[in-house]
Amino acid sequence: MSVIEVAIGYARDPGKFRVQVVDSPVGHASADVDLDVEALLEGRAGFERALLLSSVPMRRKLSDEEKLIQDAGRSLFTALLGTGEVAGRYRSSVDRAADHDEQLRIVLRIDAPELAALPWEAMYDEATGGYVCRQHQLVRHVPLAAAAPPLTVKPPLRILGVISAPHGMHAMNAQAEREQLLRALAEPVKNGLVEVTWAPSATWADLHDQLLAGPWHVIHFVGHGEFDPDKDEGLLYLTREDGSADPVSASRFADLLRQARPMPRLIVLNSCRSASSSTGDLFSGTAAALARSGVAAVAAMQYSISDNAAVAFARGFYTALARGRGVDDAVSSGRVGILGTSDETLEWLTPALYLRGHETHLFTPDRVVVAAMHPTTATRVSAQVKSRSVQILEGMVGLLRKVAFSPDGSQLVTTGTDGTTLWDTATFAPMISFASSSSLAPGFTFSPDTVLFAVIEDGYLSVGDTSTCDLSPHFGIGSHYADFSPDGTLLASATNRGVEIWNPYTRLLLHEMQVDGGVRYVTFSPDGALLAMASDIGSVELWETEGERRFRWIVHESGTVPRVAFNRDGLALARSADAATAYLTNAETGVELRVLPGKRGAVNQLAFSPDDVMVVTVGQDMSVRLWDYDMESLALLLDHRIATGSEVAFSPGGSMVAMAARDNAIRIWEIGTGWCVDTFTGHEGAVRWVAFSPDGRRLASAGSDGTARIWEL
Repeated sequence: MSVIEVAIGYARDPGKFRVQVVDSPVGHASADVDLDVEALLEGRAGFERALLLSSVPMRRKLSDEEKLIQDAGRSLFTALLGTGEVAGRYRSSVDRAADHDEQLRIVLRIDAPELAALPWEAMYDEATGGYVCRQHQLVRHVPLAAAAPPLTVKPPLRILGVISAPHGMHAMNAQAEREQLLRALAEPVKNGLVEVTWAPSATWADLHDQLLAGPWHVIHFVGHGEFDPDKDEGLLYLTREDGSADPVSASRFADLLRQARPMPRLIVLNSCRSASSSTGDLFSGTAAALARSGVAAVAAMQYSISDNAAVAFARGFYTALARGRGVDDAVSSGRVGILGTSDETLEWLTPALYLRGHETHLFTPDRVVVAAMHPTTATRVSAQVKSRSVQILEGMVGLLRKVAFSPDGSQLVTTGTDGTTLWDTATFAPMISFASSSSLAPGFTFSPDTVLFAVIEDGYLSVGDTSTCDLSPHFGIGSHYADFSPDGTLLASATNRGVEIWNPYTRLLLHEMQVDGGVRYVTFSPDGALLAMASDIGSVELWETEGERRFRWIVHESGTVPRVAFNRDGLALARSADAATAYLTNAETGVELRVLPGKRGAVNQLAFSPDDVMVVTVGQDMSVRLWDYDMESLALLLDHRIATGSEVAFSPGGSMVAMAARDNAIRIWEIGTGWCVDTFTGHEGAVRWVAFSPDGRRLASAGSDGTARIWEL
C-alpha cells in the first residue's frame, strides 16, 4: 500500500488555503490555493438532491446532476491535489503505486473547520477522467494519538444495531431498516462471519445495558444527527423514555461506548432516507468528534442515502471487514457494492471514512496465543515466507552492525566495521561514506527534522548537511555517542571526559560536564527537558537542560555501561544493568517503580514501544522479554533465542515487533497475539540489526554477509 498524506488549512494570505504534502513516497511539497468554500457549502442541498436523483433508474447521458457533482469535484481536486508541486507529488505517487502494483491511500488531514463539511470524496481528476475515490482510497485522518491496536476477534464479528426514531423528527420504518441490514448481511451471517443484535430501543438506559452485555466490535447507528456550532461538536439523537428526541453530544456518546469491554473499534453512522430534500445529516462533525473521543474509525453517510444503496454498501463493507480487510478497503468495497446497483448512481460518494491514527486494520482473526513458540513451528503457521528483498545494498566489505532510516524516511544509514554509508531511499544510491581506521565503527545519528546528521569517526565528532552531504571540520575529541535534542537545537556528545553540549549549527560548545570514568551513552528525554548519561563505571546521571541541575543514580558498580531509554512523557526511565536485570525508574525522583528480571547475563538492549504500552528487554543470552507498561504483569513474547542480541525493532504504531532469528531469517510478530505474520529470508549470514521505516511500510536489515536489505511489508 502506497500512502500520500495531504493537509489543508489556513494560509498566511487571507482568503487562501495552504496545502501540504505531509508524507508521500516521493517527498514533500506545499502550495497556496483558492477555494470558494462558501459556494460549495451553499450547494450542499443541491448536491444531496443530485445524489438521490442519480439512484432513480432512468437512461440518460451525462445528467445535470452529475455535471453539478463534477463541477464541485473539479474545484476540490484542483485545490487539494492539482496545484503546483503538490500536483507533481500526487502524480508521482500514483505512478509509483502503479509501478509497484499497489493501491494508493490518500490520507486527508483537515486543519480548517469550514472545510470538514465539504464533499472531498467527490474530487474529480480531469486528466484521468475519473473520480479520485473510485481510483484510490480516501481516508479523513483525525490528527490525534493513535487508536488502540487491532482487536483480536474470534468470528463472528459482533454488530450492535441501534435505530433511533424520536417523535417529531423525520419518520423511519424501524422494521424495514432492520430487514435491509439483515438482507445485506445474509451471506456473511450464514457463513458465521457476522452476527447482528438489535438494541431493544435507543434510550440511554437500554444502550447502557446492551453495551455492558458485550463484547461488541461494531456499532451500527441508524438515525439523525447534526452539528452544534456553539459547542463545535456533532450530535446524535437518541430517544427518551417518552419517545421524544434526546440530543447527545459525540463526546458523551463516546463515554457511553467506553462501558463496553473492549470499546467498539468502529461506528457506522447511517442516515435514514427522507422524502423531503434536506441538507443532509451532518454526520461529518459527529464522525470527527467521535474519533477525537477515542473511537478508532467512523464510517459516516454525509447525506441521506437510498435504501438500495444502503443495503449494497452494508453488504460490501461488512463482508470485507469480516474477512480481515482494513476499514479503508471495506469502505472501497462498499462503494463498489453501490456501483453495482445502477450505471448512473452517484451515491457511492455518500460514505466517508474518519480514522483516528493511521491503523486501518481494526480487527485481527483470533489465533491460538502460543507463549513459547519455536521458530520452525512459527514458520509453518505464519504468513508466506518472503525470500526476496526489494533492494540489496552492497559494496560494504566488513561486518554490518546497524541500519537506520532518517526520521522522514528519505535516507538510510548503514554502519559496519569498515565504516558508515548514507543512502538515498528514492534511488538507493550511496550519498556519502565514512571510513574507520579503528576497530570501532563510526557513530551516526540524524537530527529530528533530517536537516543535519552527526557522525563520529575515530572519536572525532562532525556535523553534516543531509541535502548536500557537506561535512563540518571536527569539533569534538574522544566522542563515543551523540544525540540531538528533540527540537534539533542541541547536540550532546558522550566523551572520555563526560558530556559536551554543542550548538550543531554554529559548533559552539555550550556546556561541558565532567563525569568520573567518562560517558559511553547519552540520550535526551522526548520533551528535551532531561539528558541521561550512562557512565563507564555503571552510573546514570541526569541533567536538566534548562535549570542545569545534575543528579546522579548509582545503578551498579560492576563497570558495565547501562542502557537507558525514556518513554514519551519523559517521566519513566528504563535502565538496564548486570545480573539480567532492568529497572523502570521515575526520572524526576529516581524512585524505582519496577524491577524487570531477566534470565542469564546482562540486559543488552531495552526500548519502549512507540505508544508506550510495552517495554522490550533483550538479554545477553539473546532472550527477548516483552513487558506491559505498568509492569504489573509479564508477557513473554517468545521463548527462543534471537541471533546476536541486538536486532529487535518496534513498528511505528507499536503493534508489531521485528526480530532476527538464529537461522538468518527475520520474523515479524504481532504483539497482541504472539503470532508470526511475516518471515523474510535472504541474508547469507547472521542478521545484526533491523529497523522499520517511519511509515511502517518497509523494513531494513543489516547482516554479517556485508549487505543491507530493504523489504516491503
